[in-house]
Amino acid sequence: SSKKVYNAELKYAELEYACIHGGKKFKTTSTGKRPNQRTFQMQCPFSIKVRSNASGQLLVITSMTNEHNHEISQNTFKHLPKQRRLDKDALQETRNMLSVKANKKMVQQHISKHSGKIVTLKDLHNIAYKDKCGSVVDVKSLVEEMEKIDGAVVEVSKDDDNVLSSIFFQTQSWRNTYSKYPELLLIDATYKLNNLYMPMYILMVVDGNGESEIVALWLVVYEDKATISHLKDIFQKHNDTTMTKCIMADKDMAERDVVAEKLPNADLLICLFHTLRTFRREITIHKMGIIAAQRITVLELFSKLVYARNEEHYQKVYQQLKQTKLMPVIQYLMPIGTVLGNNGLMDSNTNHLTILTAPTTGSKALTRKLKVLLPNILLY
Repeated sequence: SSKKVYNAELKYAELEYACIHGGKKFKTTSTGKRPNQRTFQMQCPFSIKVRSNASGQLLVITSMTNEHNHEISQNTFKHLPKQRRLDKDALQETRNMLSVKANKKMVQQHISKHSGKIVTLKDLHNIAYKDKCGSVVDVKSLVEEMEKIDGAVVEVSKDDDNVLSSIFFQTQSWRNTYSKYPELLLIDATYKLNNLYMPMYILMVVDGNGESEIVALWLVVYEDKATISHLKDIFQKHNDTTMTKCIMADKDMAERDVVAEKLPNADLLICLFHTLRTFRREITIHKMGIIAAQRITVLELFSKLVYARNEEHYQKVYQQLKQTKLMPVIQYLMPIGTVLGNNGLMDSNTNHLTILTAPTTGSKALTRKLKVLLPNILLY
């Protein structure tokens, strides 16, 4: 038979149109590492199949299934991602408003009104996130910006291979604040705060009004003992730490070992906020193989352990936990039980420095403010 000659204006010889909730069934290759994934696939049967006719000059419909297994409406159609996509001008306008921290609710209303498209808060978040990821700042520019501040101490450290390991930053005002309120030192590490992908350690004190005040910032590449020890040496070089009586930090053991070594006369406490949050994250139904009621009981006992006022009370609650016979939970607690007792959790409210406020709550509030107030040279 002679070879079919197609019309030059035809781009395809065969086409199949399908609903966004149907179409080709793809076989998943997932390993289960990212379980919370979703698609639009609902196995909708709607389809229109088109192919060229015998002469190859026209496209004809060969089959059609005009049925859907889901709701069909104009409003639903407008909410589809492809229909929500903004044109070039509207997208640029949105970026300009988000770059100056405009209220996202008001941005959403403005763009929807002028573009006629549905715009969700998630869409605005994604646009802002893309712009943040694209604005990478180099370390040299960061250090130069820090050094512009009069009286600031900026020390950049490198490893044996001449690769950046840490940055120490402290203003004169921060040094003055620490000298006035040195009794309690808070050390908190925060992540996802800067576009250099470097964890930031925030050192704070509590002033006479019970407010948390920043006294130093550390940017680190590696959170190992050597790096933290070096930064602690720099802090002690520029500040008199002899009056510090109490240090509160999280559960990171490298950090805690260094603090105990450098300031042996200060009481070292574990932050209750981090401790209880870690318990809630780790004591789950799936991780421990327990039921919901057992989880509630265990978390209540863990909370009592944290707030135990003396060794006797601590051991009493610990025995109650052992009586539950929930071995995964007991085995989880055993390696950290000594840490809880030796680092001031069970008597943090009686034998240590008393502060009539919640300093860790203040540190979290300060972290949120840092994301907004610090210069773009340092943060997203």
